[in-house]
Amino acid sequence: MLLVVILIALLILLYFAFFTGKSTPAPELYEDIHDPVIVEATVVDKQIATNMRSKSRDLIYGVTFHCDDGESREFFVDKKTYDELNADDKDTLVYLDNQFFGFGDHGATEAGFAGAVNDDGFTHEDFDESIDIELYPGMEERSALSEGDRKDLELFKAAKKLSAKTESFKENTGSLPDYPSTKLLEKVNMYPFLKSEPRVISLISNAYKEALSDMHAFEGDARQGVAADSVFINKNEFRVLVRLQEAPKPLEHTIYFEFSANE
Repeated sequence: MLLVVILIALLILLYFAFFTGKSTPAPELYEDIHDPVIVEATVVDKQIATNMRSKSRDLIYGVTFHCDDGESREFFVDKKTYDELNADDKDTLVYLDNQFFGFGDHGATEAGFAGAVNDDGFTHEDFDESIDIELYPGMEERSALSEGDRKDLELFKAAKKLSAKTESFKENTGSLPDYPSTKLLEKVNMYPFLKSEPRVISLISNAYKEALSDMHAFEGDARQGVAADSVFINKNEFRVLVRLQEAPKPLEHTIYFEFSANE
């Protein structure tokens, strides 16, 4: 009889040891997911880009924050949050890894943040995958880089100088103010990994805005606007030149664009 009792006890122990809790993340996973970074930050830039994975080429919205810890961080946000935030806004930024959860009263709520944990066996691998899909819409394109581009990307990440290159082209449009400046970067073929670099996106966006402002300083219906700027990223200098040429209606306007690396 004693042997039967011991056997039953062993079976119960084995059951709880191997068959229960299989769909529940380890306690340390909850702690990991529920441990966001909370830091005071200031909005320094906003960018709109095209989701190249979407057949309808949906827009995605990025906001760059400068944090009190000295770091600048860029996150993709929903359109409502993007529209509500303005440059120089200062508040508390909450994020986890590369995922934005809130900035002051903007963005995700506490309930939304709790939703980052899935009770159905959510693992670290699942969590990372969801971030990749949601936050990096150009990842498929970057994974398809040529051998040469992959080598250049490694050089860039290692803060080594890339070969000097320049590309230039012109683009016609019906409305200069409504033209999305990110479309210019999409047309650049050199160093394709730069298409997802927030500081390059910001460089082109700001230069385009300055060229528009320069053009609007003149009167008439055949105005010109010019702007040039540069930025150093990982010891590489990237320059951009934007020249806008307005044309009388119904003619289309022209954008002259030049982008260079280490020239």
